[in-house]
Amino acid sequence: MDVALLEDGSAVVSWIEESEGNSYLMLRKVAPSGQAAPPIQVAEIRGERASGFPRIAAYQQAVWVSWTDTAGEQPQVLLKRVFVR
Repeated sequence: MDVALLEDGSAVVSWIEESEGNSYLMLRKVAPSGQAAPPIQVAEIRGERASGFPRIAAYQQAVWVSWTDTAGEQPQVLLKRVFVR
């Protein structure tokens, strides 16, 4: 789980959600009033401990999400830009 603050005072929270044996990297924007936006599925990830903890950083109204993909022979760090509204 990670949290990043946007310029408008909103927070974006990340977490890993498990459903039917699969793991998903999720984001949700929370307004200063506490109102939560619908969740955003960023990626399906492996739920192994070796994948570490995804990290997020905010820039303007976008959030950069990084995580370790352990699906191949060599782990690799993936990066994705997500626009939150």
